[in-house]
Amino acid sequence: MTGYNLQSLTAILRGTEKYSHSEIEATVIEYISKKTGVAFAYEGVMGPYEGKSNGDLLTFFVEKNFPADIEFVIEFFEALLDTAKVIENGIVFTPKYIAEYIFDQAVERSFVSSNPRVIDPSCGCGIILATTALKLRKTLELSFADIFSTCIFGIELDPDNARRCQIVLNLLPLLYGESNRGLNTHILCADSLKTRWTELFGVEAFDYIFGNPPYVNTHDMSKETACFLKQTFASTKSGVYNIFYAFIEHAMQFLDADGVLSYIVPNNFLTIKSATELRKLILDNTFSLRSDVRLSIRKANSEVAEPHPVKRTEKT
Repeated sequence: MTGYNLQSLTAILRGTEKYSHSEIEATVIEYISKKTGVAFAYEGVMGPYEGKSNGDLLTFFVEKNFPADIEFVIEFFEALLDTAKVIENGIVFTPKYIAEYIFDQAVERSFVSSNPRVIDPSCGCGIILATTALKLRKTLELSFADIFSTCIFGIELDPDNARRCQIVLNLLPLLYGESNRGLNTHILCADSLKTRWTELFGVEAFDYIFGNPPYVNTHDMSKETACFLKQTFASTKSGVYNIFYAFIEHAMQFLDADGVLSYIVPNNFLTIKSATELRKLILDNTFSLRSDVRLSIRKANSEVAEPHPVKRTEKT
């Protein structure tokens, strides 16, 4: 959470405790629509929210001056997630400035085509996808409808986060004077490590894979998860490992020949013994690795490096 918004966020959260999550989500939609003056289109997956907002809660949002800002909306939604679920699934939240950094560093090393395919395989409530959409809108001068229809893809394990990510992407156009009518978003609730991403979305490959994958060590994960990882991925077959190893390994097979993979991960995978197989996979699969460790941030009690863009290159 951003320190600037923390006081406001805390006050608003206290006032929503007696409402159901569906009431809260529906009221956020109506509030942003009224705040921006742009009518919200209750179509597709957004249909069930029509007429479900709570009048008292809407008045409360107005009184508290709920910020009509996409980062605040996402932080608010993330704060609704159960703490036990956050710990169990190794969920880590991403500040907007880091999401912007991921995009900027990735496109610095590649040409952005007129129709880039971008996926976040652990998209949470959508901060990386929303930030990427904003960047692409400015870079390519496209509407949000065009961007979401062809460029933005997300997978999320938690159904609450996946649902809220859909809301976030539908609210984003309103905040910039566009309608969400006819918006076609590609967000699926699934286990990224158990699915083939290209088959899920019917695409050949992805130009950019961005993300902040979960961080869970072997001693913190269930026996079922540990067994699955050992049986499925070379990088997690033995020893003490972290689930983000599998997210890197799995992503490689869906990256375009000239694509860029950029994750926020603990920087110790560059040196520790348990990640030897992961480093070998990166090198053997003709990827070039660039680690930017000029600035570190502390998150979830782990030292975390800034994004690691990994670009597929031809072997020499």
